[in-house]
Amino acid sequence: MRFDLAPYQGFSFLLYILILLASCSLFAEKSTSVCIDTIPVNVVVLDKGAFKKIDSKDAQKWMGLLNEGFVSQQGKKYFEFKLKAFAGLAKVKSSTCLELASLGFQEKKPSRADVVEAFDACSDTALADPSAINVYVFHSTFDENEIRKSSRIYFSGMKPFIFMNTERLDNDWAVWQHEFGHAFGLPEHYVCGAGPEALSNIMSKPKEENCTGTGGDRKIGFYSWQSAIIESVACLHATWIKRVTRQYRF
Repeated sequence: MRFDLAPYQGFSFLLYILILLASCSLFAEKSTSVCIDTIPVNVVVLDKGAFKKIDSKDAQKWMGLLNEGFVSQQGKKYFEFKLKAFAGLAKVKSSTCLELASLGFQEKKPSRADVVEAFDACSDTALADPSAINVYVFHSTFDENEIRKSSRIYFSGMKPFIFMNTERLDNDWAVWQHEFGHAFGLPEHYVCGAGPEALSNIMSKPKEENCTGTGGDRKIGFYSWQSAIIESVACLHATWIKRVTRQYRF
């Protein structure tokens, strides 16, 4: 098994390691969860071509898929993801966050630094809600081994936000669980030689150089060590959600 920490560029690597080490002491599953019951999610559709196809009902459906699959191997739920808000065409058009809005259509892959800078510069809480995990629906045309179809996780300090590709929303339900797994501290891992029917969970990586296979079926819940990390990071999320909620009086 091999790990890929590339999504954590911009994430405090030292702090991540401390979380991982602390989590190892929790290696056994616990019957009750962590520091928070509900994780608020703000969905923003930046892709102009998707505005006619995507509405708040779609976002609610995605939350259902996320809650259904974000569980341990024993079927344990850690918390519930809840749609806090949905921003469509009218809100995006009236927003002053022009740099962030421009990322809805990507002809080339932007650098992580540019994406984080655009996110940090946005003061419009409809587009960048400081008390929620923000998810941005975008579209891209560049093609580098179909990497343009990828969805991506970013971190502004310790705060995660996610870019979901429109091409993955309808035909790949697993992308939601995978990207939110990153948001809760989980790296990708390689299951070398695994065929399509081999048991694996949603963070499994299909293949890498010198690591062949499909990554398995990606259908089982999170392993014990992954659950420990999720629960530890959830406590960090709970801290900033409570702090920001008090500050902005949501």
